[in-house]
Amino acid sequence: MTQALGLGYRIRRDARQAGFALLVALSGGIPLYLLHVPGGAIIGGMAAAAILAFRGRVTLWPTNIYAALAGTLGMASGASVSPDTLRQAAAWPLSIALLVAGSALMCGCGYAILRTVGKVDQRTAFYSVAPGALQTVVILAEEQKADLATVGVVQTLRLVVLVMLAPTILGAGAMAHPQSAPVHHYGDPASWAMMIAASIGSIAIARRLRFPSADFLGPMIASATLHAMGLVDASVPPLVLALAGACMGVTIGAKFAGMQLGQLGRLVALSLVVLVVMGAIAALVGAFAGSISGVGPVAGVLAFAPGSIDVMIALALTFHAEPAYVAVHHLARFMLLLALLPILSRLLFPAPKDEPRKVAPRGPLEAPAPPSLKDRAD
Repeated sequence: MTQALGLGYRIRRDARQAGFALLVALSGGIPLYLLHVPGGAIIGGMAAAAILAFRGRVTLWPTNIYAALAGTLGMASGASVSPDTLRQAAAWPLSIALLVAGSALMCGCGYAILRTVGKVDQRTAFYSVAPGALQTVVILAEEQKADLATVGVVQTLRLVVLVMLAPTILGAGAMAHPQSAPVHHYGDPASWAMMIAASIGSIAIARRLRFPSADFLGPMIASATLHAMGLVDASVPPLVLALAGACMGVTIGAKFAGMQLGQLGRLVALSLVVLVVMGAIAALVGAFAGSISGVGPVAGVLAFAPGSIDVMIALALTFHAEPAYVAVHHLARFMLLLALLPILSRLLFPAPKDEPRKVAPRGPLEAPAPPSLKDRAD
């Protein structure tokens, strides 16, 4: 009887938590997504949850819901790998090598600034300077107990500033004529059945092998393998991906609980310094790579910029700056990050020891724990 009461309470509690968190995600993320703000879903979800966190209301996801979100994002990330992308990347081997070297240099410089000037811990600095793959970074940073609020501010501020400044720097009115949206192939039922079955199986294997963020990495590896081999050709619909991103943004925003506005201001200032240094390195190396590759410095700068792939491709189309070159380099860096981040995470930061789970502050819709049978009897 006691077990049944406890199970019923947990189900009701999880349903209330999930319902409230989903409401926060929708209210913050979907408006920015509909306005076509790059990364708007995750930024909006983060902002909405952060506002509540500053007011003392922490938005929480039940464990099972969070695992489903991670799995969805894993499948979507793996779908970016395709035989065509791999073939196109082979057409610019020197430029791809410069991309790897330039990315390592700007990440190293950003990491050094965060560690020495900002006194940020190693895990947080490592994930804060990753130039892309934001959703992957968030999941791994959460798993490794990094300061997710700092990671979120540094990452999203870089995205927002680059999106705002890139058209101005490269030419006035660059975004005045939006390009037509690319045609996506969402896949047939057979492809989805294969992807889902492989993802479920891969989660079990990843957990058995003690992968960090097994619920994300398992589906990502399974999806990437199936797409790279040409066995499936499917992608997660943008609306579903935006919803998952908004929900993941809520996870970041909840970490702002307890932060003072003065702390946030100092973090924003530090993030801008990191952005200027990383952006300058990307621009210099990118301009050189574009020049020696025959596509021009503008295409090189857009290809190496640590920003949104959608915006950079739109700018490349506007300036007639070899959009294929820009797209291939962004996808190559994205795939490189997907491959290296989990490996480096495991090598640099061994799995943290299990700690007693802290009791999180109650959300606005959480009820107190049900009284025990002994309390009722008293």
